[in-house]
Order: sequence, then structure tokens, then C-alpha cells
Amino acid sequence: MISIGTTGRVGIFLCECGEEIAPVVDLTKLSAKIGGADMPVSVHVTRYWCSGAGRRLLASTIEKEGLDAVVVAGCSERMLGPLMRDTAERAGVNRNRTVLANLREHCANVHVGKRAAATAKALRLVRAGVEKALRAEKLEPIVSDVSRSVAVIGGGISGLTVARSLAARDIPVTLIERDAELGGTLRSINRLFPSYCNSAEYAGQVAAEASGDPNVEVWTSSRVTGVAGHAGDFRLTVESEGSTRELSVGCVVLATGADVLVPYGLFEYDDNTKVVTQLEFEAMLREGLGTVKRIVMIQCVGSRNEERPYCSRVCCTATVKNTITVLEQVPNAEITVLTRGFAQYVGDLDRARSAGVTFLRYDPERPPEVGVETVEVFDVISSVEVAIRYDLVVLATPLVAYDETVELAGLLGVPSDRHGFIAEPHTKLRPGKFAPRGVFVVGSAHWPATVTECQSQAYSAAARAAELLSSDVIEREPVVAVVDELTCRGCGECAEACAHDAVVMRDSDDGMKTASVDTVRCVGCGVCTQVCPSSAVTLRHLTPGQLLAMVSATVGA
Repeated sequence: MISIGTTGRVGIFLCECGEEIAPVVDLTKLSAKIGGADMPVSVHVTRYWCSGAGRRLLASTIEKEGLDAVVVAGCSERMLGPLMRDTAERAGVNRNRTVLANLREHCANVHVGKRAAATAKALRLVRAGVEKALRAEKLEPIVSDVSRSVAVIGGGISGLTVARSLAARDIPVTLIERDAELGGTLRSINRLFPSYCNSAEYAGQVAAEASGDPNVEVWTSSRVTGVAGHAGDFRLTVESEGSTRELSVGCVVLATGADVLVPYGLFEYDDNTKVVTQLEFEAMLREGLGTVKRIVMIQCVGSRNEERPYCSRVCCTATVKNTITVLEQVPNAEITVLTRGFAQYVGDLDRARSAGVTFLRYDPERPPEVGVETVEVFDVISSVEVAIRYDLVVLATPLVAYDETVELAGLLGVPSDRHGFIAEPHTKLRPGKFAPRGVFVVGSAHWPATVTECQSQAYSAAARAAELLSSDVIEREPVVAVVDELTCRGCGECAEACAHDAVVMRDSDDGMKTASVDTVRCVGCGVCTQVCPSSAVTLRHLTPGQLLAMVSATVGA
């Protein structure tokens, strides 16, 4: 039995979710058990409430029945919460009084073949959702002012593309680059795939266009050392050429790129002057190879191993591109590429084979051995041991994260993985979106990326930043903690536990310390409520009264 804690009428919208929920949960039986003359609820079932037709039906039902609260029983809050709240809000229901009961993951997916148990559990979840919805306070969105400007950290192709795109939208940009010159790694590359254009010239052209735009201010030889504030009002501390500068912006774009691994201790690098990296080879191609004719290239040097199990992705295309460039300079060159296998996306591989480049596959358990005059390798395709004479050995090494990227991730509150790259919460559900609102990550700071991918991500980030800055204010869900000043004893446990610096200690009128929550920075995680010894901190969107009622409804179902 549902015990109603407030006045109002709640609509319960059960979703079949195609063939996901209905075959496992008996929605007809569930509807009958939920409804009743003594309960102010109405129950509705459809195939997909998230579809266009489903949302229109949901909104019209809310208006027709004059509903005060809504429970959508189907998918997860994480996947469809904002969409369902938007729909219900347009029909007149406060956002905080729309609750999602997750029948798909919590019932259908885990209780296949147990229809009675799944239905019983679904009933408990729905009843808990009703209790939460009817006891929810009608909250209004939190509003904060917006500084219509952007800081782009990193002046490589990703950062330059973001800056140009935002400047074209008439949004002021401050471009912060640690080096004395813009362009990043592109300055060191000979040609770009697939156009084979001059990389340095292209980087210089893009840099000139960006720095020459009146909406772009360039700070070179600069590093961000501090970050405070929140979306709409970030405050950055920047060390620039021996002095400290302060910068206030609405959004931050992290475009620090990635470094190229220097393979000390691998394949005689640094001991043999004839062994170079692909990046060093790019400079040689630009200056001319001279008498170099016999070249051996070794792939996956320092990657796809225990220390770095990932594939850097850009190495294969760079190698194949450089073999073609070599043959243009030295048509009779003898090029052998030792590989562990190329990915399907590698461009111009057939063109290189047709031009006479030899490709051999080696086993990582039996890596090539670089001698004084020859490279010895066991070709796993032909099962033959081969000795290849060389004038030059070129090692393809992976992109690795800068230490600066990890430091900046910590300052901005975005997660980084064990390799130092910025980790994305979920590529399919939240592409390009990171924990703090107003922070965007593009290019190889996120993961090794081609120039095309860097630019694509940059345009996407610029569009999302422009959308965020399109209004004078930013609204966010009122999912925050609140402090009862009369109960707070000023111990500071909550402030110490908060990972988002959203809780600060202030002096009250009586001279005592009192906790205060910055509602813009608070993410509503609830950690502060758990550590408070006097129970002075609660969540506005999930009060103790709601929790107790939900537990009672679940146990009593």
C-alpha cells in the first residue's frame, strides 16, 4: 500500500521498451497492483515513452489529468532522465517531481526467465518512485551569470581550430600555449596524410589565421597553474613569461595534445646513430635523405606491450605515408617495414606495396634485432629468418600523454586514465562530455588522434561551447546539498570531504564557523551528507523523508 505524503496526483508511465521489458515483466499485472481507488495514481502503458509519439502522449496525459508528479518506469535516469523531465516540465510538472524507475537494467536484464520475481521487484521500484515523486519539493533551476569568453589551453591544430571556430562566432578566445610558437607537433612533420601537403606550412597558415583574428588573444610561453570557479565563470591563473596573469572565462577547452615517445633502450636507439624515430625521420625527409637508400622501419616500438597496451593509431599511417615520400625522393630506395599487422583504416597501404615496399610481420615474442649493419627478423608469414642490410632504421613510437595534461586534468576536475589521457565517461551515452560543465577536451589530449579527428573534435567542442555561452545566464538542475545553519557545528568535515570544492567554511554572525554550499559547483553527490556528524547537510533533491518513505514502500510491497 502506498502512503501518500503530500497532496497531488501522480501519473505512472510503464514502458514496454520494445522487446526489453515486456517479455520479462508482466506489465498488465503490474498495472493492476499499482492502481486502486484509494491511491491518487493513474497508470499508462506504451511501447516507447522516449519516442516522439510517446513523449507527446505523456505530455497530453499530464495536461488532461492535471498530474502533479510523474514516474516513468522504463530506462535509467542516466540515459533518459533529462529528456523525460523536459517533457513533463513543458506539460506543467516541476522537474524535481519527475522520477525514473529503472525496470530495464534492474528487472528485465537481470531476471530473465523469472517473470514473477521481476514483476514483484518492478512493483517495489515503482512504489518507491511514487513516494519519492510526491514528497519531492518543487525546485527551480539554479541560475548563474556567464562570462562570454573561452580559454583554449594548447596551440596545436586542435586548439587553433577551436579558436578559429569560436572567433568566427564572435566569441572572444584566449589561446594559451606553453611553447614560444603556435602549431604544435605539426611544425615537426614533413607532410600530412592524405593530402601530402607541407605540414609546417599548413600549421603556420592556420596559426596565422587564428592569431590574426581580432577575437583571439594569444599567450605563448604560458602555463595554467590554477583553476577556480565553475561553468560560466572560470578563473584561471596563468604563468606567462615570468609573470602571473589572471583570466576569467565562461568555458575552458583542453587541447594540450600528446608527446611522441622517445624509445631509449629499444632497438639500439641512442647507441646507434643510424637508428631514429619516425618524428626525427620527418625532419630528414624535409632536408633530403642524401645517400640513404636502404631503410628498415619497425612498428609498435614501445606500444602494444604491458606498459602501454594501447595502439597509438597514427603510427601506421605515418609510416606508410613516409615510405611513399621516400620513393618520390629516392625512386630506387629499398624499404622494408616490419609490422605486427596494420589496422584497416591505414591509408595508402596498397599504394606502398605497389611501389615496391616490402612488408614483413614479426612476432612480439621474437622482436627484430638491430645489429651494426643488418636487422634480423623472423617473418611469421613465410616462417623464414631474414637479415636485412640497412642505411637507416626508423622506429615508429606511440603518442604518450604530457605530464602537463594530467596536472591540468586535476585542476579542472576531469578524469584521466592510467596512461595520462583524459578519460571520457561513456563514449556512446555522453560523447565529448566530461564531469564539470563548461570543460571540453579535444584532440590527442583525449587519445591519440589524426589531424582530421582533432579538427572534427575541435569543431564539435566549439559548437557546444558556443551553445553554452549563447545566453547571459546558465541554468542547471537543482541537484545540490543544503546546510541547516542552526544545526551545523562548524567542524569542517564536509568541506574536507568535498572533491569539488563546493563547500566552504564561513564566519557566522555569532563568530562560529558555518558550512556553506556553492550551488553552482555542487554536483549533488551526497558525500558531505555522509560525513556530517550533526546531520546538518541534506540533499534538496533527495531528503531523508523521501528516503525513508521509499524504503518503507519497498519493504512493504
